Amino acid sequence: MNNSEKMDHSLEMQETLKVVKAVSDPTRLAILWLVLKESELCVCEFTHALGVSQPKVSRHLAILKKSGLLNDMRRGQWVYYRLIDGLPTWLYDLLQGVLGASTVEVDASFAVTLQGALERLQKMGNRPERAGRLCG
Repeated sequence: MNNSEKMDHSLEMQETLKVVKAVSDPTRLAILWLVLKESELCVCEFTHALGVSQPKVSRHLAILKKSGLLNDMRRGQWVYYRLIDGLPTWLYDLLQGVLGASTVEVDASFAVTLQGALERLQKMGNRPERAGRLCG
């Protein structure tokens, strides 16, 4: 392996490690799972579905965005998050595997059932429409 190949391999490994670290947190994994199911969501939808505070959700979204897994799109004063185009196959497969999981540990004392999070999201009153209705 020449120096150029070693450098490319090293950069690829760093990017992979960044992604692995990002998905190693149960809350971030749940966020990715919800986005996979719903296509795009705003912060208020994540907080409602997961029962997690807005600052905590925003912190997790920033990590996922920095790791290159999520894109955000601003519409007026609202920001919507979606998976990047060209999600790595191994990560897509991991998220698909999580679909069959019943529980993800969020904290030592707090667990969220992914299906329950999805149900809470679907029952959320005043959910924003993708055409720009405001989060309630």
